[in-house]
Amino acid sequence: AASASSADTDDDDASPPPAPKITSVNILYGSQGGTAQLFAMQLGDELDELSDGDGDEHDSDSDSHPLAGLSPCSVSALNDYPPGASSPRERLMRGDDGGIVVNVIVTSCTGAGDPPDNGREFYEWITCSRGGGTGGVPSSQSSQSSPSSPSPSEGDQEKEDQDRERERQVRESVPWSEIRYAVFGCGNSVAHPNNYNAVAKLLDGRLNELGATRVHELGLGDDSDCIEDDFDNWQDSLIQRLSSGEVAVEGALERPSDAATAPSGSIQGEGQPVDAGGALPKPKVESCWHAEDDDTGEEDNQRKDPQKKYPKLKLKRFDDARYDLPRDDLFHIEEEGGTPFYRAGTRPLPVVSNRALGTGGAEYAMRELRLSLEGVLDATYTAGDHLLVYPRNAQCVVDSYLAVLEGVDGSDLVEGVLETAAEKWSAKGGSRGRAYPHPFGITVEETLLHCVDLSQPPSPSFARMMLGRKDVRYKDEIAAMRKTPIELIRASGRSLSLEELLFNLPPMQPRYYSIASSPMVHPCEIFLTFRPVKYLTALGHLREGLCTSFMKQLHPVSVGGGFGADAANAVYAPRVPAVVNSNPSFRLPPDDSTPIVLIAGGCGVAPIRSFLEERMEMYRRGNPSLGEAHVFLGFRSPRDEAYRSAVDKALECGVVTKAHVTYTKSCRKSDRSCTLVTQILEEEENGRTVHDLVASRGGHIYLCGGARLFGAAVERTLQKIFLRHGDMDEEGANEYLRQLIREGRLQEDLAD
Repeated sequence: AASASSADTDDDDASPPPAPKITSVNILYGSQGGTAQLFAMQLGDELDELSDGDGDEHDSDSDSHPLAGLSPCSVSALNDYPPGASSPRERLMRGDDGGIVVNVIVTSCTGAGDPPDNGREFYEWITCSRGGGTGGVPSSQSSQSSPSSPSPSEGDQEKEDQDRERERQVRESVPWSEIRYAVFGCGNSVAHPNNYNAVAKLLDGRLNELGATRVHELGLGDDSDCIEDDFDNWQDSLIQRLSSGEVAVEGALERPSDAATAPSGSIQGEGQPVDAGGALPKPKVESCWHAEDDDTGEEDNQRKDPQKKYPKLKLKRFDDARYDLPRDDLFHIEEEGGTPFYRAGTRPLPVVSNRALGTGGAEYAMRELRLSLEGVLDATYTAGDHLLVYPRNAQCVVDSYLAVLEGVDGSDLVEGVLETAAEKWSAKGGSRGRAYPHPFGITVEETLLHCVDLSQPPSPSFARMMLGRKDVRYKDEIAAMRKTPIELIRASGRSLSLEELLFNLPPMQPRYYSIASSPMVHPCEIFLTFRPVKYLTALGHLREGLCTSFMKQLHPVSVGGGFGADAANAVYAPRVPAVVNSNPSFRLPPDDSTPIVLIAGGCGVAPIRSFLEERMEMYRRGNPSLGEAHVFLGFRSPRDEAYRSAVDKALECGVVTKAHVTYTKSCRKSDRSCTLVTQILEEEENGRTVHDLVASRGGHIYLCGGARLFGAAVERTLQKIFLRHGDMDEEGANEYLRQLIREGRLQEDLAD
């Protein structure tokens, strides 16, 4: 009896077992243009800084932070499998031994609600779909028959059986109740209102539906305003949530409370006031340690150490006489056995010609760049595809960064990281793969020229680091003013190491351009149409588009030669690193007799030209079944229009049924063409024609141009047309537009 009483007493006094602790955060990104990837890396850096032994070196409480002891964050693309993995289901991690793993997904959205390329496989697996372009709706849902469709066929039944089997496999392949997750989406509510953050919304809802536990509210970043601020605030609230301990409590996760958005990270040092009316203070500079200065790997005392979270780079004098520096591209890395810098399939395409379009010849005139595919055996394309172009930063901009890194020679080779730093960094970031985000074996100047985007504003965390204060009003002070890192470095006068610069500058991303030619006519050439971007910021500083200014200056040049018989010149053709990106959701109808409506504004004329050129070639080859084609084009002025002769020729041949070309400037107000594309579309006859072609004859609509203004305005006009001529209410017209998108009969090639 005494022992029983003692046991009862012990049970009463016993402490409850400790709640499981977050041991790791698995960060996955799906990124098309690089923004989601940058945000994922930013979150990983912030969490690593708060983890054990890697907080602010001036923060004595860093070891007591609730996230102290967190394992190094894994940051990778949704489609990148870890060693030994081969299935999308292995991308989501779950804890063990009482520890919790939180999966954070940061994803963008492309096209008509499509997932980004490096997240598509995961998206299609978890949604049980086999394709995209459905506005965030799995294809199994989007392919459901309409009320007027015939009864399901045997093939439809087979597809339903396959969908059910895929659903069963997904549900049984993962212990979903053990998965914890949070999702942040990158979208644009103005440019893509019908598909705003469709992928993030679907993934968040799908994970919850499968039984996974949402640990933080869905974040929706909106690039129509200030997406950096959106992510920064969501990141702060996520970290506060992870630090609260509530994540470990079952049942407390489905409805997370509103979290405060005060910044949780700490910034080293104190800020320095800036005299807005005087000269900018000269920035502090760093001297450079070189590998040959000290064979032991000891760093000299003159060079400032970067923050603990960055490894120290090992620099070496470049003495390879085979190369003239800086190199025009980075193909040599792969040729020498290194990890390729460019996406698979990227090739150096020689420039054939570069000419201004239209008759104005103004600095803003659209241009046509022709690139050669001669000798590139694996480079093929289809009308409607994109070309991804890797640009370079302007040399004068690169020089300005080298100037504030006094003591760092641009020709210094980034050979690796110091041995002692490499050991620490391998232990710290081994799960992330190569910690340094840029290639080794290239010079500092080449890194700044090819690998980082010097035209973009810095991230909020980098801006706080450079300015030395936490109370940075990012939207007003940085984003709205389009300030770049070099401006903040010069204005603050703060010291910045080479490592802190290279680890925080956004990575260079290729730019997407719609191909303006048809492979039926130009199998060995690609035409691009672009307009050089140039504008003044709110502070009156001149800005130029990074890629358009790069392409504008690419011209074949005559070199060599002399006098008389020696006057013959060789032609040097600059090469553009580029790769074809298939765009299967933007194609002419498989049935040539299907009527089409082509609508474009400005540079959106590029894919329209490719379609018209293809149809003209079909006509030349004797195709008798081409359906009607109605064209609506909008330009700034008559002097700005492009490819008018091609449109007129197509009209003469009957390849185009009717064409409307409008202008918004430099035209007579009394002229019917001096108007907007949307106003021409809304005219009674044109509206009735568009509705009849689409609703009664199964026609396809193609919409090309800028998404934010032109694309959104045309979509609203189409809704009005369906409402007026289709006997629909507003909700019905909107749903009909979405149905056309799901069916692939409204195809968009819109640029943000």
